[in-house]
This record gives sequence, structure tokens and C-alpha cells, in this order.
Amino acid sequence: MSTVPFEMLALQRLYHWERTAPDRIALTQPMGGGVIRDYTWGEVAGAVRRMAAHLKAQGWEPGSRVAILSKNCAWWLMSDLAIWKAGYVSVPLYPTLAHDTVAQILTHSEARACFVGKLDGWEGMKPGVPAGLPCISYPLSAATKAGRRSAPATHRSRARPIAAPRNSPP
Repeated sequence: MSTVPFEMLALQRLYHWERTAPDRIALTQPMGGGVIRDYTWGEVAGAVRRMAAHLKAQGWEPGSRVAILSKNCAWWLMSDLAIWKAGYVSVPLYPTLAHDTVAQILTHSEARACFVGKLDGWEGMKPGVPAGLPCISYPLSAATKAGRRSAPATHRSRARPIAAPRNSPP
């Protein structure tokens, strides 16, 4: 079995790109309404640090589990990196699970918190989230509209309209 060199691990790659190309676009997130939001490597690293600090401030022991329940998005990747940076373990959940499966995974994993993103069926999944489990919602999340906390300082005002492809009519 081969091992991955330390400098090739995900967090080490993030630090490398933050150091060598902080202004290069790393992630692009559709925001709806024809607007997209670009995140540079520097912004991603900063958001990951803030999210990790927020998690660590909870005082959980190293190796605690933190769940992610969302469709793929820029914040999913940032929260996954933040969980690792904080010394915790990610518990990813498919964004199409039934509430009883959500409950089983969150309970069995002993998740301490759950990041909640944009989901097509949040209202059907929400009953599976144990009462009292802290949920941290991403921008655009249905949970944000339901009064949950949002992810700490993960977005700023770098949103821009989606440009039409060059060979298509306006």
C-alpha cells in the first residue's frame, strides 16, 4: 500500500495555492438569478480558517464528527476542509436521503453539528435531524430561511452576472 506524501494532502494543497496564487479563482458558485460568485484561493483559505475556528470554539474533542448535508457547492468543499483543519471527521450525507436515514446516520455517527446546504427536499429531511443538533446553514440553504445560523463569513460581495458564451446570442 502506498502512502500519499504529506505535501499532497488536501489541506497542504490549499495552503500551497493560497501562498502561490492567492488571487487565482479556485471555486465558482452559481448564486441564482444569473449570478455567480467566484472564490479565490486566498478567500477559500480564509473562509476555511474562520469556519474551523468556529468549530474548534465549540470545545469538542479531536476526532469529533461533523456532518455535511448538501448538494455539491463551494461551501461543501470549504466546510469539509474546515472540519479537517479543526481536527474533526466529516460525515457526508447524500442530499436525497429520507428523514429516517438522516436520523440513523446523524445518531449513529454521533455528529456534533451539521452543515446544511441547498437541498431539494429539506422539509422532508428536517424531521431526521435530532432535536438540539446545531445546524450551520450555507448561503442559499433552505435552513437559512428556517432561522438556522449561517456558515461563518464564507461569502463576500464578489458576485457577478453569468456571461453569455461567446458563440451564443445574447
